[in-house]
Amino acid sequence: MYRVHRYLTGERARRRDWPDEYRVHRYLTGETAGADAAHGAARTLHLGPLAGIGRTDDGSTRTAPDSTLPHVIDAEGLRLLLFGVAGAVVGLASDRLAARWPAHADGHVRGLDWRSVALPLAGAAAFVGLASRWADPRDVAVLGIYFAALIVLLATDLDQRILPDAVTLPLIPYAAALLLLGWDPLLNDKGMGLISGLIAALGAPAVLLLTSRLFGGGLGMGDVKLAVSLGLMCGIYLLIAGFLVASIVFAVLLLVLIGTRRIGLRSAIPFGPILIAAGVVATLLP
Repeated sequence: MYRVHRYLTGERARRRDWPDEYRVHRYLTGETAGADAAHGAARTLHLGPLAGIGRTDDGSTRTAPDSTLPHVIDAEGLRLLLFGVAGAVVGLASDRLAARWPAHADGHVRGLDWRSVALPLAGAAAFVGLASRWADPRDVAVLGIYFAALIVLLATDLDQRILPDAVTLPLIPYAAALLLLGWDPLLNDKGMGLISGLIAALGAPAVLLLTSRLFGGGLGMGDVKLAVSLGLMCGIYLLIAGFLVASIVFAVLLLVLIGTRRIGLRSAIPFGPILIAAGVVATLLP
């Protein structure tokens, strides 16, 4: 192996002046052998960015073509991609869980249908939004658990219009513990965060029950229990803002479904998805 110093100029420096980092094959000196010499093949340096530099058989110098450094994968983009994949997996797993649990009265296990597509998409969108909005590992972890539970509830509500106690009840002490420990990312930097969470936890279910009685809605106790944990997690302002945004989105969606005759004016609409969307939106608001 030979070392070169300033090959482009053709200058031959003394061996002690040649830097160690530049090494090339014997071919650069024109000392080709065997079949390569017979065919007059041009030799090039294998030096990464310097690739393409070399001498042809007539002794002329070949310059390096324009080259760029290898593309570096954007770390943030990769992070969002991984969160999107994780959310899609959670959504699909929730759909398959809801097809079997809680057990259907007739013992039927639902196969793949539109929910098997909608839930992975919703999970991917929620987790990408989570990764975009929050960067602290602890915040991402506690909210990731919260999101996973909400996606499971969304799956069971879309499948059987049920919000199981096995999910809604544990969410209440989970949200309360985060609030009291100061680990709730939505409220821990707010001056009145603790009070806001407690008031929302009491006020949200009370308002839902009152409006349901006044307007004859089909509010279930699962919705009430979910509202308690949402209040503890989000506080007054974020819960109201999330609920307003979710209500507008669902109103537009319902109009589209009615217009396309997928549902009728008297079709029963589960309230749980609106609450779940409100909780997700509240988490992603600035």
